[in-house]
Amino acid sequence: MGKPQYFQKFRKIWLQEKSFKEWLQEYEQDPTKAFCKTCCVTIRAKRFDLVSHGESQKHKSSVSAIKIHQQNSIKFKPISLETNRSEAALSLFVSNHCAILPIDHLGELCNTHFTHNSIKIHRTKCSKIIVNVLAPYFMSNLKEDIGDMYSLLIDESTDIAVHKFLGIAIIYLSKSQKKIITTFLSLEELVECNAMAIVTAIKTCLKK
Repeated sequence: MGKPQYFQKFRKIWLQEKSFKEWLQEYEQDPTKAFCKTCCVTIRAKRFDLVSHGESQKHKSSVSAIKIHQQNSIKFKPISLETNRSEAALSLFVSNHCAILPIDHLGELCNTHFTHNSIKIHRTKCSKIIVNVLAPYFMSNLKEDIGDMYSLLIDESTDIAVHKFLGIAIIYLSKSQKKIITTFLSLEELVECNAMAIVTAIKTCLKK
């Protein structure tokens, strides 16, 4: 019987070598092969074959083509703190006094007629600021201000799409203002119109 043939397996240490690390990759489907991510071809997992491939004209041409078409990193102008504050103030005004729709024109108006002309805010950005920045901030402040003694006011409502919601308001003694405060707390969707669904909605609200 002849001597069994030895198959060289991929060695991870090759990935650290200067001549290989830019293009060499392990080929997971076959441990006896390597993969060139520049040329998108498989190679036998032998050092001689890897060196030969790296020095081949085909590989060098692929590397040159990538360098030519490689895009420069895009540099973004940093947004100033003043701009962030202005956009947050506009979003806060809109959330308290009107619908979000006018913010498209309000942002352009502020840019045109006021000295601070770096404001770029429209409906999508305004909505994200309200939901992801302002709402968590004020909810955190409200939780700290409420304490342990409060009362809840609830009212079931139906929107134009015939979805049932439970509006929840809260009455509490404010620690910071030293007076009784009544304010909106949450709007929870009702799965069903019964007492159990209302209780579930209230519990969900209080767990937030």
